[in-house]
Amino acid sequence: MLESEVINAYLSLLTKNYAGKAYVIDSFQATNIWKGNGSSMKRLDPDEFDVMIGSINENHHWTLLVIYPKEWRILYINSFGESRSKLLQCEKAISKFMDTRGKVGKWKCSTVPHCFQQDGNSCGVFVCKFAEAILTGGSLQFASTADNIALLRQQIGLCLLQGSDDLSELCLTCGDQHSFTEDIEDCWVC
Repeated sequence: MLESEVINAYLSLLTKNYAGKAYVIDSFQATNIWKGNGSSMKRLDPDEFDVMIGSINENHHWTLLVIYPKEWRILYINSFGESRSKLLQCEKAISKFMDTRGKVGKWKCSTVPHCFQQDGNSCGVFVCKFAEAILTGGSLQFASTADNIALLRQQIGLCLLQGSDDLSELCLTCGDQHSFTEDIEDCWVC
């Protein structure tokens, strides 16, 4: 199972390359909104963004939440499939949250066709790849075999490594910046 930090970091990298203005709802915040408590995001103005995207953790299962504030539209994507009751819960939770942000009105929650999870531990990978497809206009249909999920995990990790800061000039002991030297002995100890 992917940790929330990995999913949040991946969503943040994706939104940097998004053509419009996007906002990542931290997984802790998205889960709180889902539970009916989004009060920790008081300064957020949804009208500033074309899309707001976040992952929800419910009973150790990740799902994807995509909000289009200017269109009054919500996408809820669950790699095991979406029930009518979950779509209604999503609509109610987001409506309540948006009411507190001054966006009082009729919100419509739906889903889109997508592939389904075949195991019990790859939901985080599905959330990341679904988000990528939504933000890039790609397909939400991909092979969900064990081999392909392992490959997707590697691709997510590689993307995060490539998108992180260059740490080659940092000392592995103290964390300070030092240029690389070919010293045979560790002079820093002296």
